[in-house]
Amino acid sequence: MSYAVIQQLNEEVRMIGEPLEGNCFYKHRSNFQLRPNTENLRRDLMRFARNGRHILEIGTNAGHSLALMNEGLAEDNKYTGTLTGIDKCFHKYTDPCMDIIWEHSTKPFAFLEGTSDKILPTLGPNAYFDRIHIDGGHGEAALRNDIEMCEEYSTAETLLCIDDTNFSKIKKICDEYVERGLLREVSDNYFEEWDTKFHRLYEYIFD
Repeated sequence: MSYAVIQQLNEEVRMIGEPLEGNCFYKHRSNFQLRPNTENLRRDLMRFARNGRHILEIGTNAGHSLALMNEGLAEDNKYTGTLTGIDKCFHKYTDPCMDIIWEHSTKPFAFLEGTSDKILPTLGPNAYFDRIHIDGGHGEAALRNDIEMCEEYSTAETLLCIDDTNFSKIKKICDEYVERGLLREVSDNYFEEWDTKFHRLYEYIFD
């Protein structure tokens, strides 16, 4: 992939002067130290976006995963597609970094500032996403809210990528929704190789 956009995001964060929250490239508040053994994570985010038409990311942070998914969209030009990000902008660098994503987006990009519990209900009855990446609040209530509210904007074809499932509390909640029949995990059978522990792939189960 081209790292030009990634470098531009990094430069913006450095200029703002606020430590970068951990993401799919870098360790948390580490002055841009690469996370080890995360090549598969980044590759899978690009493949996750490929063939998607309407992508939603909850928790954009500085936009590194959005940049990867944008490139995944760019590799498949069959669909018009849209890219949507939601973030509460806790960090000062988030808003200017979203401007960078907008400048380089290969599809129409919309950034919605606020928490997902406030933003999602405003999307309206016609909103629909076939790729949803949940990487926002990692508390139990926030994750449950995102999983349950995103169902309204999904179909049986929607793929739901939930981040940080290597943490037991996150994986436990996901497993609970699988047991309850709301989600079906498809990490191991959707792609030939989905071999990262850092996020898992699900589908909603509709009666």
